[in-house]
Amino acid sequence: MVSGQAFAPDGKTPVNGIDIYAYNTDAEGYYGEHHAEYPPRIYGWMRTDADGRFAFETVFPGHYPGMAVAAHVHFAAAGAGYPPQGLDELQFEGDQYLSPAKVAEDAARGEFRCIRPLETVGGKFHAAIKLRLRTETNFRA
Repeated sequence: MVSGQAFAPDGKTPVNGIDIYAYNTDAEGYYGEHHAEYPPRIYGWMRTDADGRFAFETVFPGHYPGMAVAAHVHFAAAGAGYPPQGLDELQFEGDQYLSPAKVAEDAARGEFRCIRPLETVGGKFHAAIKLRLRTETNFRA
């Protein structure tokens, strides 16, 4: 279970009605069918509520095969007056591929840090993230 909240660039104002797209690898670290890289087959769209909140269930993402990359969930957003944009990735505390330097750098982001603890709620893992939107797209043409 992943829950989140989207905020305006000021980091204080929740954003109502923005579409959040999330995707991640399967448990073996692959995005596509039959171990293909793309397109992702584990994905979903959500629209934030009046408090900027969204939630979804997914499988716990695996590490990319043969690569030292932390498990993660990707996010993108568009709408509610904001341009299409890629957002921070959710990563998980204790991942073997997170260096102490990366953890320290992330901790400096305060409540908008991306490396999040996993809790067990109702027999399922749960992680929560706060996402800050941008006023300009970061997608390349």
